[in-house]
Amino acid sequence: MTTQPATTPGAQPAYSGSPGCFSELSPREFAQRKDLVVLLVKVPEAAAEFAGFRRVIAIPCTHELGDALAGIGPEQPIGLVCPDGDCTGRLAIRLSEDGYSVVHLSGGMREWHHTFRSALPATG
Repeated sequence: MTTQPATTPGAQPAYSGSPGCFSELSPREFAQRKDLVVLLVKVPEAAAEFAGFRRVIAIPCTHELGDALAGIGPEQPIGLVCPDGDCTGRLAIRLSEDGYSVVHLSGGMREWHHTFRSALPATG
């Protein structure tokens, strides 16, 4: 797990829990965090893959967050998922600055599928 600062990708890691900071998790690390409220951005069709998590919310884009987090307090960690891991960075920073504990799926659904679909036994 790495912690990303609110500045630019690749910058020095900041302390987890600092305003504007969030954690990047590999797909395997993310899969172990069943306590997460998973926020799917631009990938509503992936909801079934996260059915074992606390709650799954799908939104069409980061600008349409609206009331999606109604009833979810800062004490509930949020896991952000997008197609390739690149489009939710600003949302992660914003939610962190608002007091939420945020983790981000590194590589997004692309990496999730690469990790878990390649681990499936061959059928035939």
